[in-house]
Amino acid sequence: MLRLRALQKVVWAVGSTLGALWTRLALDPYLADHLPYSTFFVATAITVIYAGVWPALVVVVMSGLAAKWFFVSPRFSFTLSSSVDQIGYLTFFLASFTLIAFGHAFDRARDRAAKVVEELRLSQTNLRSLAGRLEQLVEERTRELAQSQERLRALATELNLAEQRERNRLATDLHDHLAQILVL
Repeated sequence: MLRLRALQKVVWAVGSTLGALWTRLALDPYLADHLPYSTFFVATAITVIYAGVWPALVVVVMSGLAAKWFFVSPRFSFTLSSSVDQIGYLTFFLASFTLIAFGHAFDRARDRAAKVVEELRLSQTNLRSLAGRLEQLVEERTRELAQSQERLRALATELNLAEQRERNRLATDLHDHLAQILVL
């Protein structure tokens, strides 16, 4: 599976380079020797986004060779005859490598964002689970509190009744004692 994916990336690189070459060949009657690398920048950008860094480097190398062979004077040769052509060639490679670096940074940022989104989903699931558990605990504690309050009410009532009975007993004892004293 991994080899198939790597092969797909290489096919993508070759295909995008060929597409850029054919597009530039179609535009050649209008552009002549001007803008020899224009369509290859697009192929590099698309490849780095959809296939990755290594296939994009393959595109840059193939594009540099194809552009030099087909569109830079003298055509059908790999020699760079003037310093302008040499600077143009160097600029193409530097701009392409910069494009690849930005594409790679974009890809890494997209991966980090996907990872953060997944972590947020996990956190959200955990929070929902914890919220459910917390609600259960609150319900249990509320029930326990209601039961405790009911027991306290019962104890307070019991205490109040015991106090009333004790007062009545003391009042009766005091009454009986005073009645005995008066009888004597």
